[in-house]
Amino acid sequence: MKKSLTILSSLICLSFVATAADEEESRFRPGEFDFSPFATYIDKTGGKWGAGASLDYFVTDKIGVGASTYWADFGGTFFDNLAGEAYFRLPLLKIIAPYAVGSVGYEFETKEWFETLGLGVDFRPFKNISAFSDIQYRFANETRDGVFLRLGIRLSL
Repeated sequence: MKKSLTILSSLICLSFVATAADEEESRFRPGEFDFSPFATYIDKTGGKWGAGASLDYFVTDKIGVGASTYWADFGGTFFDNLAGEAYFRLPLLKIIAPYAVGSVGYEFETKEWFETLGLGVDFRPFKNISAFSDIQYRFANETRDGVFLRLGIRLSL
């Protein structure tokens, strides 16, 4: 009986040590693929709400590239635009990462190029799931400039 209790208590202690070691690692890793569905608000001609998604790859724990699209004109084209993005994030406290984001893209409906610059924060309470929000200023080449807001989740693959 004593031997069983010793083995059981040793296994419990090892599981706590393994969990503590896992918690010591940052949840923002190099070589990480992220799929991010999001809700968006675009400040254009009265403002529009929409939905979108992005796919990103982080070369290091701080530098990433990706592509995104959103759909705001629910009666028009299915994808309103396509943009290439670049990220610089700064992982803090193992679960929070403020980041800067910039993009270059093309809007199909208005047939124009645009650029964005913005800031955001990624909160990752779980190893592969996080909540994020960013706000970007969108420079439109033909129409009105405006604010672009995203709020969503990131699924790290």
